[in-house]
Amino acid sequence: KVYEGTGGETGDETSGPNIFKLNKTPVAGSIENYQLIKNFVSGSDTILALDTDFAFQQGANDGVVALATHGATLDGVIAANANFTVATIGANLVTPTFTTFLAGTSSILELEISAASATDAATNANFQNTDKFLVAIDDAVHTGIFFVESGADNNAIEFDEISLLAILEGVTDATTLVADNFAFA
Repeated sequence: KVYEGTGGETGDETSGPNIFKLNKTPVAGSIENYQLIKNFVSGSDTILALDTDFAFQQGANDGVVALATHGATLDGVIAANANFTVATIGANLVTPTFTTFLAGTSSILELEISAASATDAATNANFQNTDKFLVAIDDAVHTGIFFVESGADNNAIEFDEISLLAILEGVTDATTLVADNFAFA
């Protein structure tokens, strides 16, 4: 089954695999337009983010899913694979978290700042102002999917260059996601 749109989308574990199509959210302005995805199954379900909407680009990779995992930072991801378009980060968000955000005790801006901080606000000189990619990071309870669109300042990814696309409710470890969990076409 294919789920589209925003707000409380629920997977159907009994008839999967499921496809969750993400909508592009403008990076600037901390806009709350994310999808809450329940019952997501790593290795089976798919996050569909159309390259025609997002124009994914990282290093020599243009619009193809290339997953890279690192224990803590985006700098570590790009050092390991300068051509990734999906990064999974093992570092957990600290307050505010997806849990506090979903409970209404933190804002989208606070969550984006927390995510940028948890990924170590990447400073690797290999980041370019044309880079556009997804980042999955967890808070040990839920996993968030962020779109990163690197700004003109190059070699730094900061909170104002990311937007929350989805929260995978109950996916406790972002690094359990695999390349087959993502599609760009």
